[in-house]
Amino acid sequence: MKQVKRMLWGVTFIVLGVILSLDAFDVVRMDLFFDGWWALFIIVPCTIGALTDYDKAWDIVGIVVGILLLLVSQDAFNAQLVGKLVVPIVLILVGLRLMWRGIFARGSQEAARRAMAAGKSLPEYSAVFSRQSRDFAGENFSGGEFTAAFGRLDCDLTGATITDEAVIRANGIFGRVVLTLPADADVMVSSHGLFGGMTNGRTHGGTGTAGAIRIYVSGSCALGGVSLR
Repeated sequence: MKQVKRMLWGVTFIVLGVILSLDAFDVVRMDLFFDGWWALFIIVPCTIGALTDYDKAWDIVGIVVGILLLLVSQDAFNAQLVGKLVVPIVLILVGLRLMWRGIFARGSQEAARRAMAAGKSLPEYSAVFSRQSRDFAGENFSGGEFTAAFGRLDCDLTGATITDEAVIRANGIFGRVVLTLPADADVMVSSHGLFGGMTNGRTHGGTGTAGAIRIYVSGSCALGGVSLR
């Protein structure tokens, strides 16, 4: 995800540089210092964070607060009304975040903590402005973070060696991650998306037995998606 974040920041600076160049040559006339321009220093970083960070709650709070401040500066909203709404909105978003993490993501978080305690890290696999395929046949697999940004990443785990459980974090940012999982695995899924989502095309739910391998999949989608097969 660090690679994707650097790429988005690079695109942001390139766009800003192009706009300033066009303004210097009088190709376009833009007033960059409009009322409330400073709110962009809140909105832009939080937007990039919402697209790339695993935990998006505070980024979304920052986007909402930044937009409200921009609208107040543009006299689109009453400042006193916005001041009264900021705290309730933040409390609602924090409450939703706690409920979501407590109900849907508990299993994957506990598995990730156990993996970290055992000294295991999640290796990263990514496809940026491209389509990549990865076959884990014959490899020991305990987890990984898979990211597709402006591209597609196909990963086949049907032949991988999973001893007990595995933790997967899949991120689709203007792209799609496709995970083909073992047919006999018990898969626990949690996801959250921003104009995107996860689709579960598995027609089998695992064996459900005590000795079955368990795979925790946590999906994060922003104008993209994650597919399970």
